[in-house]
Parts: sequence; C-alpha cells; structure tokens
Amino acid sequence: MENNLKPITSTPRALKDFISFSEAAFDTEYSLKLKSVQIKNEGIEKENCLAQDASSISVEPESEEPKAKEDSEMWNSELTDESQDKSELSSFSFREDVIHKTMIRAVKRFYTKLFKQEFPKLFRKRIVNVRVFEILDALEKMCETYIGSECSASMAEFLLKFLGLKPKNIMQYSFSADKRAEIAISCMYNYSYGKFAKLCKVREFCLLFEHLYENHLDLVFEAEKKTLKLHNNVYRGAFQNLYVQCKDN
Repeated sequence: MENNLKPITSTPRALKDFISFSEAAFDTEYSLKLKSVQIKNEGIEKENCLAQDASSISVEPESEEPKAKEDSEMWNSELTDESQDKSELSSFSFREDVIHKTMIRAVKRFYTKLFKQEFPKLFRKRIVNVRVFEILDALEKMCETYIGSECSASMAEFLLKFLGLKPKNIMQYSFSADKRAEIAISCMYNYSYGKFAKLCKVREFCLLFEHLYENHLDLVFEAEKKTLKLHNNVYRGAFQNLYVQCKDN
C-alpha cells in the first residue's frame, strides 16, 4: 500500500494559537510579578527617604525669655570684669629677669629724656659733634640740679656710658665709673642674677634710681604704658623692692 502521508512542513494553526496564548499568559504573569517587585522597592525607598528626612530634622529648643537672656549676659559681663586682671596677667611673663631688665631700661629712658629736655642745644648739634668734657659738664649740672652735689662727677661719668652717649673723641678717654656702668648695660642685654645683685650696690645707679622713685615714679609709669602701666601692681612692687635694696646698700 502506498503511503499517502505527507510530511508536516508548517505548524498547525491551532498549535500556533495555543503557543501564542501561553507566551502571552507567561508575559502577563511575569510583568505582574515584575511590577509588584518594583512597587515594593519603591515603597521601601519612600520609607527610607522619609526616615532620613525625619532624622535630619533637629528640634531646636524654645528660645529663652528676654529677661533670662539679659540676666545671663549681665552675669557673664560681671565674670569678665572680675577676671580681667587675671586674663591680662596670664599673657604676661612674670619672670624676675624680665621685670628687672624692664625697670633698668625705664631708668635709662627717663634720664635720656631729662638730659635732652635740660640741654636741647647739645642734641641739635648732634652728640657726635660735641666734645666729651662738654657732655660731662652738662651731665654733672643736671645731677647737681636734680639729685645733689654728692657724687655728681662720678654720676656724670656713669650716665655718659649708661645712656649710650657717644660724643666726639670718646674713644680717647676712660673713666672710673665705666666698669660700674657696664654692669647696668650688661643687665639689660646679658642678664644674670649675680650682675643684678652687683648693680644694686653701685652707688651711682642707686642714687639715680632713688631720685626717680621718690620724685618721678608716676611720670615714668605714664610714659611706659605698654609695660609698667599695663601691669601696674607687679611693677610698682618690683620698683619698691629695688628701692629698698638701693637704700640698704
């Protein structure tokens, strides 16, 4: 018997329809699941955003009443006024060597100004053009006027070196008070407690310091605003101690 069956070369229409329906159903189910996952993820993201926003919000306390604020400011200002001296002193070095050097420099500046005030013509001519003995005569007159005739000649020699005056031909002369004046100069620039103890026994320096302390102390403090007047109590005590040492010697 002849085989009249022909091979199937195309998919039957019913099978095609079934496959299409199955793929559509699968796509729909997959899409629904995917959509559900997306909605769930969006919900989680929104919750996270809300939680983050809530954590970033800081609740500030209610502002104090005006009177309470004023009382606080008043209290703070009182504390500031009360501790003002302490804050100033804390920034200042109370090393004894610093205080001693500052006092010696104040003495030097005072007598330099006094000499210029008494003999302005010498400074108009410039000290380097004035002879040594002309300067010494002027210094001796100043010492006699303000301090007295005691040791006026040796005080003049002391001041010539101590004040750093360098008149004409100064290098040709040496004076007995030079070494004593060098002690004061060394205390200013190369301080030691031993040198300062020696300076308190130098008669010329003690006489000059005693005159300043007894007659011009307020004037000196007013002129030295950035040091002596700024730390008034500290330096007045130091000046008094040095005055007592000079008196005892």
